[in-house]
Amino acid sequence: MNVEIPERIKSALDRASCAGPAAEPLILAAEQSLGAAFPPQYRAFLRRYGAAMGTGFVIYGLTDAKEGARPRWIDLRSVAHYTLPEGLPRKLIPISDNGGDYTYYLTTETRGKVAAASVVVYGPGLEGVQVASDFFDFIEKAESKGIESFIAPYYPA
Repeated sequence: MNVEIPERIKSALDRASCAGPAAEPLILAAEQSLGAAFPPQYRAFLRRYGAAMGTGFVIYGLTDAKEGARPRWIDLRSVAHYTLPEGLPRKLIPISDNGGDYTYYLTTETRGKVAAASVVVYGPGLEGVQVASDFFDFIEKAESKGIESFIAPYYPA
């Protein structure tokens, strides 16, 4: 299913530094390697932007950067196999982090109260808390409020 990226999300990502489109064979190979199908919104992001680094946030993606190159973007394949909290199914796709202890995951299946294709956070004291209703909601909030806004309600200053 093809998903149209809303203008507000395009605007946010067009202000970010992006890796460029990921080819469909690269996307399919990553899905196979991770054993999970990417939700339609994330696939649309990968096809148009590849990976992104905005002001105060990063979105993991897929890039064709040559080995030895030092890209600014984080390739999902380089983090997916070691960021997943122990004991959780491989159906969570890491998509971002706060530069510290918290990693944000895109869900690919329903788990209890957490809907499929929502974004959850894992880190000290936050184990699978839903922080965005979907991938585009995550991008919009990260770009407008900053990545720390997702954990701030749980740890007020």
